[in-house]
Amino acid sequence: MHVLQNESFDRKFEVYATLNNICKTNPPLTVVKLFTNKQEQKRGGVNSPRNKTQSSQSYVETIARIAKRDILAIESNLFGDSSYQNDDPFSTRVANQALKLANFILITPELNMLLSVELAQFYYSHAASMIAKPDISKSLIMPYILILKECRFQCPQETYGL
Repeated sequence: MHVLQNESFDRKFEVYATLNNICKTNPPLTVVKLFTNKQEQKRGGVNSPRNKTQSSQSYVETIARIAKRDILAIESNLFGDSSYQNDDPFSTRVANQALKLANFILITPELNMLLSVELAQFYYSHAASMIAKPDISKSLIMPYILILKECRFQCPQETYGL
């Protein structure tokens, strides 16, 4: 995950694809333990005064923020600059993998609850705005549709004179 924090790292596709594969092939509880570092880690010897369990740390927010940064940078290149080639397949694949990872975090309740409301709101509102873009490719629109399709929040029901 540390390599993704480097904006100039050029193997992002491989890292996102690997993380997605880990999420798909392992039970949700295993993935939760991996992303939250909940396993007990002891320092020092058995009778050492430093023999304390380290506090649980969540990587979920960090991963989601890095994915957001990468998605926005790729979209800026794909849609923002008219001199840029709009259908860069490799950039689209990186964005696809980052969006799939974000989707997994959003649909897994144990991970979703570790995500800030602002970040979750970003993904849902951004997905809604991206599917309205007339020049978005089919391959890039699919992960956005999945994010909206799997949305687990209930909307308040309006009553019309009932």
